[in-house]
Amino acid sequence: MIKREVEKQASGKLCELDGDLLCSDKTRERLSQFVTSLINNNSKEHFFLKSVPEKGLESDSCTFLHLSIAIKSEHYDKCLRAKRIQLDNVFQSKLGWLVGNLYSRVGTPDYFPTAVSDKGDFNALVQGILEGQLVWVPQGIFRDVKDLAKTRPEGEQKASLEQVLEEAEKLAKDRAEKRVDNLVELIRGVPGITIQDQDKLKQRLRSKGDLRNYFGFPS
Repeated sequence: MIKREVEKQASGKLCELDGDLLCSDKTRERLSQFVTSLINNNSKEHFFLKSVPEKGLESDSCTFLHLSIAIKSEHYDKCLRAKRIQLDNVFQSKLGWLVGNLYSRVGTPDYFPTAVSDKGDFNALVQGILEGQLVWVPQGIFRDVKDLAKTRPEGEQKASLEQVLEEAEKLAKDRAEKRVDNLVELIRGVPGITIQDQDKLKQRLRSKGDLRNYFGFPS
């Protein structure tokens, strides 16, 4: 389900590498907001249940509310006998409202701070759900990582993710260095600009945060 939402929200900022789904970290905040809304059951399209292994719900689960599955009336009692857990009354009302779609809002307590009282623990839960599905790649090198994943010759021995990231960082750094060199070359003939001035300018362009970002140095 997370992958489907990622593909919807982060089109063009995804690629796969040896089974890992890589995503630009530029989308991280937006996806974190989605997972927060999902866990707190404030999404109009989904209903979330946190795992309760001791009650038989082994993993986190999510219902797609627009996807319905009909059962025959004669099967109802069998389904009822197989029930392991059930929603509290207030969440039964919330789910009924969501499925019945939209006449009034049923207020339900958010997972934070009701079930998880510490904001840090809740944030860790959100990030854990995302990181279980995605590998975050810095936006500055994502294009290179995506290109490397696409262009690797078939049959070539698989490089580790760390090797791919390292190669992408080198490509981005070389490209940024070229831009700096081109700029310094343009001002080389300006009267009064010494070799020392040029070296100082290069160092400044490589080290100052906003300028590093402008020229595309990896963070």
